[in-house]
Amino acid sequence: TNRLVLATKDARKELPKLVEKTIENVMNYFQGSAVREDKFQDKQLKELEEIADPDGEYMALVKYHKIRWLSLSDCVSRLWTLLQPLVNYFEEEKSDMKNQLKVRKKATEIYDQISNPEFHLFLSFLKGPMSELAQINCHLQTANQTLHTSC
Repeated sequence: TNRLVLATKDARKELPKLVEKTIENVMNYFQGSAVREDKFQDKQLKELEEIADPDGEYMALVKYHKIRWLSLSDCVSRLWTLLQPLVNYFEEEKSDMKNQLKVRKKATEIYDQISNPEFHLFLSFLKGPMSELAQINCHLQTANQTLHTSC
């Protein structure tokens, strides 16, 4: 149990940095170009059966706002859902010679981040508890609610 406590303590320090930095990099990559976003949308629509969207609708990435910490829950959940299409997209982007060298370098950096098993572990760890915390927080924001009365 002592090792688990130490591992959890260390993970807590690293968790936000790794996940937040990766999310910011992914969002900034698409935010700067409608062409990139359209290209990802086309790629995602081809892979939708694999990510369990029976309606075949495009799922946009959810923007993360640091001052609205609850947005991280939605962002992590969507990123987890779109992880494989994103890995596939950035794998192609990093070697697409049509892209400028600067774009290929950024795509390579993001590919390395999102294909990192440590990132996958942190993301899968976060998606459950963050969703629960967001639901509890939203419930507590309703009129006259306290933690004591809602349990």
